[in-house]
Amino acid sequence: MREGKEKKVTFATRDPAEWSLVYQFLDPSTSRSAKITTQSVAVLIPWFHEFQMNNLLAECDQVFAPLLSNCESSILMHAERRELKKARALIVDLLDKVDLSIMYSLSHSLSRGVR
Repeated sequence: MREGKEKKVTFATRDPAEWSLVYQFLDPSTSRSAKITTQSVAVLIPWFHEFQMNNLLAECDQVFAPLLSNCESSILMHAERRELKKARALIVDLLDKVDLSIMYSLSHSLSRGVR
């Protein structure tokens, strides 16, 4: 295999910066201190799903669910203030998050997020 000869693994369709983030959860020297944050969760979900890292995927689900609720609340607030451009942008963001939740079966996010 190419990986054995070159002594490296490549992901042709993935961003190397994303791999660096994911690798923090795999490397024994950093895995205990690696944290899933609101900034990293959307990047980590597809990787954890692909590698079947179910415990970390469940942790992502817990971090992700409040993001859906917060986005929904912000949309309503901007709509009430008639800030429709902001509301529309937040709706797009919400739909992206819902799509990600459905794609990766994040049951907690889907049950607690959008109502």
